[in-house]
Amino acid sequence: MPECEICGRKEDKLVPVSIEGAVLLACSSCARGKTPVKTYFTEMKKPAIVKKKREEPEYELADDYAEKIKKTRQAKGLSVEEFAKKISESVSVVRKMEAGKMIPTMKTAQKIRHLFGLKLYERIEEE
Repeated sequence: MPECEICGRKEDKLVPVSIEGAVLLACSSCARGKTPVKTYFTEMKKPAIVKKKREEPEYELADDYAEKIKKTRQAKGLSVEEFAKKISESVSVVRKMEAGKMIPTMKTAQKIRHLFGLKLYERIEEE
């Protein structure tokens, strides 16, 4: 049986009332003369379920990635423009990667691996 939050009396039906800005559940005698609250939820929110974050695997970029990209493109007989179009990147991005001035994103590296079989990132094994 619920208790009055003001006097502690146990009563079947408690009334939510506002006292100095606080909403309390009160018995019928304590609720007299107080401001009734129309919308009051007695259910407490369930605590949020905290999901453990999976540890993302770490990858290391090949030291000679720029040279590998350029050699692969040339071996396939593609111009910079054709290669860029195939991997959905701009010509300037491909040129910067081939010059070693830009590191390929994981997404770009996956496209290159899928289309040309060139593995730019190696997974680092944890010991």
